[in-house]
Amino acid sequence: MTLGSILDADQGLPLAGRKVTFHVTTRKDPTKPRQHEVHAVLYPVTDPDRRLAWDAAKRHLRASGPYKSTEGQPDKPIPADELESEFGFQFLRMALHDGEGNRLVDVDAYERFRLGLVRQQVEQLFFEYDLLIQTEYPEVMTEKQRDKILAELAGEALGK
Repeated sequence: MTLGSILDADQGLPLAGRKVTFHVTTRKDPTKPRQHEVHAVLYPVTDPDRRLAWDAAKRHLRASGPYKSTEGQPDKPIPADELESEFGFQFLRMALHDGEGNRLVDVDAYERFRLGLVRQQVEQLFFEYDLLIQTEYPEVMTEKQRDKILAELAGEALGK
């Protein structure tokens, strides 16, 4: 069986996700922020979608704020940490889904989503995403497994 026939087949397992719960803060009334519990499912993000998240992060930062593109002016460089932070939100926008498999964060809610999370929540959601990948894709090694194999290979190269 060729890869093409596998990709064309209707068989196979449903895509596995990882259920997560987190809280998002809303500020519809700035004097009365509210917190809401969100139940979602993380799904794998393909490499092309990961690239789209990087592009969306750049576009978002260039659309407003201190890195806004101005006609006839060279763009100000975006610091790597700010670009990576924005990428994290864009990536989560692609990974988070509702219980029916629809993207949880639509374009209209994106800015409120960004403003409703703290850094530690984003880090925790990435941790949960990494667990999803390690659990559902056995061919993907953890960093610890990779380091162990590299150490073993280095030992073999030295004749140990």
